[in-house]
Amino acid sequence: MNNHIQRPSENAADSLNRIEIDTPLGEMTAVFSRKGLCLLEFTDQQTLSRELQAVMKHHNAEKCIEQKNADTENLRRQLVEYFAGRRQKLRHTA
Repeated sequence: MNNHIQRPSENAADSLNRIEIDTPLGEMTAVFSRKGLCLLEFTDQQTLSRELQAVMKHHNAEKCIEQKNADTENLRRQLVEYFAGRRQKLRHTA
């Protein structure tokens, strides 16, 4: 994974950004569109594949890329705080 934090490029217009985040309860998959977070689910869920397909169809996305950016790092930080008991809600970034 690229460690440089950046915004999606114009070429990413037909793609979604998918990252995996380790949590105390297991790995989570987060998917972002250009407008923000659109899916957050535990990676081991049997329905994840169908959920990903539905999100991609809804956003007319052809693929998922993995790119660290300000939104992904903000979600990662909020999840750490949530599981540490320092946060009760996740704030949507868009």
